[in-house]
Amino acid sequence: MTFVPSLQAVRRYSRSMRESAAERYYSSLVGAWSGTFTFATTDAWELAKLSLSALALVRASSFSSPMRFSTTLQGHGSRFAHTTSVTAFGLPSYTTEERIVLADDGIAVRMEGAQRFVFGRTVTYVAAGRVADDASGATYEIPWLGATVVQHTSIEEGGLRLIQETPFSRGEVLLVRASCASRSSRTTKPR
Repeated sequence: MTFVPSLQAVRRYSRSMRESAAERYYSSLVGAWSGTFTFATTDAWELAKLSLSALALVRASSFSSPMRFSTTLQGHGSRFAHTTSVTAFGLPSYTTEERIVLADDGIAVRMEGAQRFVFGRTVTYVAAGRVADDASGATYEIPWLGATVVQHTSIEEGGLRLIQETPFSRGEVLLVRASCASRSSRTTKPR
């Protein structure tokens, strides 16, 4: 017996072979995601180097942990729009809006965005990232509070794991697709 793939499977395979690792990675993540974000300070000496307002924000974030982390990704090809919202005690404490442009090499990523903090301060930034060759994750270097956040993402069985590290802190969340999260929260089927 000879296996003959469907025309749809052949087209899907052909399209995936033409897409770069970055296109496959971002296309697979389009949608809404959320999870519980834990945040902790890791080095008091490095933390002491921050400005007083940044120090207060980091301390408040540590006190507020765990927090709700919600994110959306829209787009296709080489251009995407990304939003993030972190809420503590039901109130927004941090949001971002970013434009993501994939480089021609199929791996590098450029992000331009705005970070908004709880007290209304808005900071614009440019960041760089790289997608893994197998499209299983990415690493970014993002300016934040006068330091650089190194953010690692990896696609896992349960969702998208995101880890953020600075010289003074570490945060982590397992993001789950919003549609999956709402399905898993139902205990019984409606009648």
